[in-house]
Amino acid sequence: MKIKLLFVAGLLALYSCSNSSQEEKPAEKSTSTAVEEESIPEETEEEVSVIFPSAVDIMTVFKQAGLSYEKGITLPAEKHADFIRKEEKAIALGMYTADLAYCVVNQQQNQALGYIKAVRQVSELLGLSSVYENETLLKRFEQNINNEDSTLTILAEIQSETDMYIEENGLQDLAAVIFAGAWTEGMYLGVEANDDYDQESISTRVVEQMELLDNVVKMLQVSELGNVGQSLLKDLSALQEQYSHFDSVTEAQQTETIPTLSLSELNKLAKQIKTLRNARIQ
Repeated sequence: MKIKLLFVAGLLALYSCSNSSQEEKPAEKSTSTAVEEESIPEETEEEVSVIFPSAVDIMTVFKQAGLSYEKGITLPAEKHADFIRKEEKAIALGMYTADLAYCVVNQQQNQALGYIKAVRQVSELLGLSSVYENETLLKRFEQNINNEDSTLTILAEIQSETDMYIEENGLQDLAAVIFAGAWTEGMYLGVEANDDYDQESISTRVVEQMELLDNVVKMLQVSELGNVGQSLLKDLSALQEQYSHFDSVTEAQQTETIPTLSLSELNKLAKQIKTLRNARIQ
């Protein structure tokens, strides 16, 4: 099977920037980079495209469902030095990207500044330092920190530069682990900061992200992973398995409808997501 991984730099895909008079202008369209993995022999070849949204996209849809800012639940920015192995750093980079997005969409400017620095530091440890050689991007981020639309646009540019570097340097396996980390932290923040959520609304958002998990698992399965990456894949697969056996999910599959998770199912899923996430940062 030929797997085509599409890392989407469309940080604004689910976020409408309506004020055209602001200093920074949003990108006119998203930029995607397509990376083609090695395929098995032609006679059994089937191309599968796997598309991934940005961490800002994930945080934005949760915010639309009632996500609020809760202090103290993000991964501490100063903890970046605690991650030793390469895949640990990759997961941490994904998590910090989600934490940065969480702070930006919730107008937590000071915290966002701390996370953009953490993202840069971990990126450099992973050999992605060239993405941040353009100091202008970071200066613009700091200068426009009070302008949400502007910071989102700048983050889109940084994501685009990262995607391009990954494609040009054959780092798809690393990118798979980074995105899995971002997905994990995004889901953790989505359930942790939504204690007083609208059940139907948050259920819709969670179901969307669990559908995305199918692609996350598929992406990791075709990647060359070390022990850390394999452990993450195992835990994500277990989460996927639990979700697939929920009554609401099996009933929806039979009727070809979108499931509405019960409160009990949401709580069970939230508990496992929190356990999965916390295991990555110990």
